[in-house]
Amino acid sequence: MDAVWETFPQLAGLINNASLFERGGLGDGDYTLLRRCLAIHVEAPVMLMQAFARRARQGAVINMVDTAISKEQHSYGFYLLSKKAL
Repeated sequence: MDAVWETFPQLAGLINNASLFERGGLGDGDYTLLRRCLAIHVEAPVMLMQAFARRARQGAVINMVDTAISKEQHSYGFYLLSKKAL
């Protein structure tokens, strides 16, 4: 975030849109996939939002999710769980 702020000192917005869409859930996923999904969809956006909030005088944060979060797609359970957490 330091390098971004040096280049864009008047930055007024943050958009979190990174995603990891891999098959896996409670029935067939593993802990490693769960951790990867949480890191990309929850942990990284939270850390970026904190860094942005410390520097921005005003602005907006947009966190992109997926319309699929309202569906029951068990084969992508960890993806959907982490997107819902965001």
